[in-house]
Amino acid sequence: MSETHPPDAVAPSGNSEAVAAAMRFLRTVRLRYPVVIAFLVLGGVCGAAYYTLAERKFQSTAELLVQKSMGVANEKGVVDSAKNTSEEMPTYQRVLTADRVLTQTLQKLPTDMLGDLRGVAPDRWLEEFRKKFTTSTVRRTNVLSVTYTSHSPEVAHAVVQSLIAAYVPMMNTLYDDATRQQLEKITAQKTEIDNAITAAERRYLQLQKESKHLLGTSDDSGISIANERVRQVSEQLQVATRERIRVQTAYESIKFAAAQGHDLKPYAGLISESLSYQLITMSSGISQSSADSYDMGRARQDLIEAGSELKRLLGRYGENHSLVRQQRETIESLTEYIELRPEMVRKAVNDQASANLGPQLVDLARNQYEIALQEERDLQAEFEKADAEALSLSDKIAEIQSLNWKMERLKATSATMDEQIHVLQMNTSGGVNVKITAEPRVEKIPVAPRLRHALSILILIGLGGGLTAVYLLDLIDDRFRSPDDLRQQIGAPILAMVRKLPRLPHTQGLDSLYPFAKPNATESEAFRSLRAALDFSPEETRKITISSTEPSDGKTTMMASMAVAFAQAGKRVLVIDADMRRPGLTKLFELHGQEGLSTLLRGTDAVPDMAETMIYRPEGELGELDNYDVLPAGPKPSNPAELLSTERFSDLIGWAEAHYDQVLVDAPPSLAVADVQIIGRVVDGAVLTVRPDKNKRKMCLRAAEALQALGCPLLGIVVNHLTPDAGGDYGYGYGYGYGYGYGHDEEPADPDMSLPVPTQEYRAAA
Repeated sequence: MSETHPPDAVAPSGNSEAVAAAMRFLRTVRLRYPVVIAFLVLGGVCGAAYYTLAERKFQSTAELLVQKSMGVANEKGVVDSAKNTSEEMPTYQRVLTADRVLTQTLQKLPTDMLGDLRGVAPDRWLEEFRKKFTTSTVRRTNVLSVTYTSHSPEVAHAVVQSLIAAYVPMMNTLYDDATRQQLEKITAQKTEIDNAITAAERRYLQLQKESKHLLGTSDDSGISIANERVRQVSEQLQVATRERIRVQTAYESIKFAAAQGHDLKPYAGLISESLSYQLITMSSGISQSSADSYDMGRARQDLIEAGSELKRLLGRYGENHSLVRQQRETIESLTEYIELRPEMVRKAVNDQASANLGPQLVDLARNQYEIALQEERDLQAEFEKADAEALSLSDKIAEIQSLNWKMERLKATSATMDEQIHVLQMNTSGGVNVKITAEPRVEKIPVAPRLRHALSILILIGLGGGLTAVYLLDLIDDRFRSPDDLRQQIGAPILAMVRKLPRLPHTQGLDSLYPFAKPNATESEAFRSLRAALDFSPEETRKITISSTEPSDGKTTMMASMAVAFAQAGKRVLVIDADMRRPGLTKLFELHGQEGLSTLLRGTDAVPDMAETMIYRPEGELGELDNYDVLPAGPKPSNPAELLSTERFSDLIGWAEAHYDQVLVDAPPSLAVADVQIIGRVVDGAVLTVRPDKNKRKMCLRAAEALQALGCPLLGIVVNHLTPDAGGDYGYGYGYGYGYGYGHDEEPADPDMSLPVPTQEYRAAA
């Protein structure tokens, strides 16, 4: 069975799901507010008990300013003792509660001030004593704060005073001893470094003298002369090699083209760009000589003058005059000369190129190649010579460079040690200066218990515990607490809310249905409301099936009463009992043993003919109800689902739709068997009957999914069996107006009206 979800309920997503869950939880809290109030009271009692019974604790606090008597000069010569001291504050803070300081503090305390250690073994005094201290430093300052917590304000004050008295002299002693030891150690290390510098300088000078005649200089700059020469010659050799390869390629290409008789003008660019341009210009007929340019200009000028003379002659003579004809011939001659001149030049150039250009280009390319090759050979010889000289000096140069770097490193280390020695020498004469900036005081106001802690207990136990209890109770309860909760989670509208129906004198037939027996009763109005909700539904509702989550939810009584409401409105109604496993409608109208739906579906005669013979119109003591027909379930078959899957059931629904205004099909519970999904394929929609006091939330959601699994729309929900003591929002619905109560289906009035005990098949399916 495919899984489908009602919109906005079964499969919400994103923020809508979170908002819906939050709103539902808030409604649950409102419904279970006594639980929250009970926890708030409990939290208040616990908070008050804590505040009243907890042991009072007192604190005394002092602040110390820790400074060095002399500062440390930085690289700019500026004294910055505050910065140096603030970096060491964590060390001073740790020393404040060291065993030596605490031991001296205990020795200075009077016996009557040791009450905090009463009952503690002497070997654990320091550990317990340290637990009662709190030390802290303010970031980027030299201020050190110390606090002691005790059951007595006087004891706290005395302990802090004794601690300060023991801390100050010890700081000076510890700091001076550590500084002297560090000074001796650094001085010894500096002596070793100075000796290493002296030895390196001697070897450095010796190597300089040995390599001076090769480097041409005695200073440090001469060490890299040979290497620099090798680098320069190597770069020149690379350039010469690239040039030799280029001209060699050009020479081979021109020589091959000349041997094959190809046009060599395109190859001229490989030798010289200017030569290539000149050849292309001349081959195009563009003259490059001044004489050629003068002749072309003179011819164009004569052509212009001849044209002017022709116009003058035409003004005086006719077209056939000898002077006019003569002038025209002159113009034609000039025009032909101007047009043919470029071609004549191009032809002359090509003829000359064919005869002389090939050998000339080959000779020119060969000369360039030989020059480039010789230059490459010269640079190669020069590079080998420079490289040999550099290799002969490599060992000494490497050692000189290594000594140079070593001396620089040792000198830098020696300078750093000089600074450290200077600092330590200044500090050994000064030590540490500790001043009390805030004297300890006797505080009469306890620091514990605090009122805010009691309020925190109230909030934690009261509000947090109450909300947690509500959430857990809601999980355990697993019921719908309000109509909105039911509508939002299932995703279908609530068509009607029916209160628990009081028992009637008759338990069978029409007389057992409120709309027929007591049409003016408040209980009957709920069924008329259901009828109106279906009539005004935007979807088609002529063919409806009614199902429930579990057996005994009251769907059969609900459908029969709704059918009475439709019939009283003047509609022709057919009620079909399709629950052939537990035919509740057949039992209601005492039609056991009569032919019905199962007989029709197994028959072979025409469906309309058989249906008309099996229709039953029930009667009551108050008379019969026009337009109200019933098709009983018939004998119980062994395969109800297979019978409902046949075409005869579809034909029956089609026949009923043609002859009745409203067709109602009573189906088994949707979670018990698959019959309701089969019925849902041939009807317009389904109505789900829910009893929130009996049906679990997850079961109802699964029932809604089952109804829609094969495309049957869920038209709405009928909430049944509302009682006066219904919890949550159901109570409001029960007492309102015409009984739009949010309750649960009626329980059977007596054993005769009760539905049969669920069969083994139902229980297995559920």
